[in-house]
Amino acid sequence: MWAVVLRETGEMIGQCGLTMQHILGEDVVEVGYLFHREFWHRGHAIEAAAACRDHAFDVLGVDRVYAQIRDTNIASMNVAIRLGMTVRGRFIKHYRGVEMPHLAFAVDRG
Repeated sequence: MWAVVLRETGEMIGQCGLTMQHILGEDVVEVGYLFHREFWHRGHAIEAAAACRDHAFDVLGVDRVYAQIRDTNIASMNVAIRLGMTVRGRFIKHYRGVEMPHLAFAVDRG
């Protein structure tokens, strides 16, 4: 993950990047994003995640980029949709003894 900083101030407001994840039974490239709450709904996640998606396609040469999103996280789903992603499946993540339903969003190289 890379730090996301405001151009104007250099303040770190979150992180975004590409990781390898095991989703729907295969190892895939995933774009992840996490921002401080006070910077939500300002377009930062979309801008950063789009740059990561483009980097995956243009520099790394991958054919598909995923995002794994908890099924209750509407804001992250909206980011994925704005990146051109669609739901490709559902799965359960086990985290600290809790089963958490997730959606697998993905976009293919255009």
